[in-house]
Amino acid sequence: MSESGQLNGNTAGVEGRPSVIIYETQSGVICHITPINLATARAIQLKAEELFPYPKPEDYRKPLENTFGDTPLLDKPEENPEYVKLCQAVDHERQAWRDRAIFLYAVRFPKYPTHEDLENAFRPRLAELKQIAKLDADNDFEAILLHIVLSGDTSGRNKSGELVSVESEFSKIIKMAIQTIALTPDEVTIGARFFRPKV
Repeated sequence: MSESGQLNGNTAGVEGRPSVIIYETQSGVICHITPINLATARAIQLKAEELFPYPKPEDYRKPLENTFGDTPLLDKPEENPEYVKLCQAVDHERQAWRDRAIFLYAVRFPKYPTHEDLENAFRPRLAELKQIAKLDADNDFEAILLHIVLSGDTSGRNKSGELVSVESEFSKIIKMAIQTIALTPDEVTIGARFFRPKV
């Protein structure tokens, strides 16, 4: 078994079933991540765009100054700060929905096959946490997942030198699911051997 918060590697898939990445969270919970392909990732993104549409651009176009005639020329909606702000909020909603959808589709906890199993296992811990913290999760499953099971963060320093969270375990798992996590030096060497057998 690997150290907490580390990858155990790919497991060979049974015929007809994809390989999985076995990852142990810093809380000690094992999860199996089935990477998704580009077509699936794109389909999930399209669903997010359907659920969270941008505001209509024509509602945010303003007449340009010093234009003449019965039909004034209009500026681009991207030049309207209100439109830009609303689009950024939509992008945030899309990203949050997309990441949650990918997580629920691609990640399994073998010891806890259902959401209820996970909730039952960590309900006492959640009760302790609720006594000392105000949680913004929508339900107990989400609270347990984000505050107890996926408790590891990668820290770093911001421009002011303050210690901040750079990456959460949730975002790291999403990267594994969509296969965008950075390669380790060992993985780079293994990949290079494909082109140069004597590395």
